[in-house]
Amino acid sequence: MGMEARGKAPSALDAVADFAKAFRMWYERIVLSFMFASAWWALGFVAAQLALVNPIMLVPATAIWAVAATASMCMANRTVHLEDFELGAFFKDLRRRLVRYAGLFALSAAAMLLYLPLVLYLPTLGSFVGYAGFGICAWVGLFSFITVCFAAGIIAERDESTFKAVKKGFLLMMDNPGYSLVCGILLLILAFVGYLLPMISMTWSSWAYLVLVMVGVFMYGSVNAYYVCFATRRLLRRYGLDRKSGREAIQEELAGK
Repeated sequence: MGMEARGKAPSALDAVADFAKAFRMWYERIVLSFMFASAWWALGFVAAQLALVNPIMLVPATAIWAVAATASMCMANRTVHLEDFELGAFFKDLRRRLVRYAGLFALSAAAMLLYLPLVLYLPTLGSFVGYAGFGICAWVGLFSFITVCFAAGIIAERDESTFKAVKKGFLLMMDNPGYSLVCGILLLILAFVGYLLPMISMTWSSWAYLVLVMVGVFMYGSVNAYYVCFATRRLLRRYGLDRKSGREAIQEELAGK
């Protein structure tokens, strides 16, 4: 990755601690967090409806997801680095990174089109080979998901190109397995509770639907982005590759670091 690692790899407990930080950041910036979370939910809802129509509509759905992710990650990266939200700087970051996130989501969508039929087919074989293949595919899917999440954070943190970000995301995951595995599992749980389950609950005739949708609208888009940014910054810092804002530099100077 250009530099050797410094110190030991972050642990699974560090991943949990960063997860808690993401919720605390959501609370500390609650107005900004709500604005971006609700915008993410609105765009994510439209994208999900398009994706369910037919495979061709996955193209505009992917573009909408990319816009939502770019906006959330641009906001979250500046917030995690203790920078104030400035509309001009936000749109500058958005324009610079949108194509890279579109490429990342296009790669992810193409991989999913190949992955889902295979992972659904293997258990139907009813044999050891089928179940073993399903297990391998499940792990490959988890590792791929973690790589994409780290790549998204690297694009926001270092303005890397899509393919370089994916490569570095994979290397970060492989060199920090404990932290990465727990981080990926927590992100999957968050996606299920904050995005997939609220979508599914819209067909329910229960008050639980309102609770789940409120979690999605108020929290998911922002908490998810904060967590990816916290995780990516922690891992990149181990290699001296993290970005440091002016306010962070001043704080470290005052602390005598």
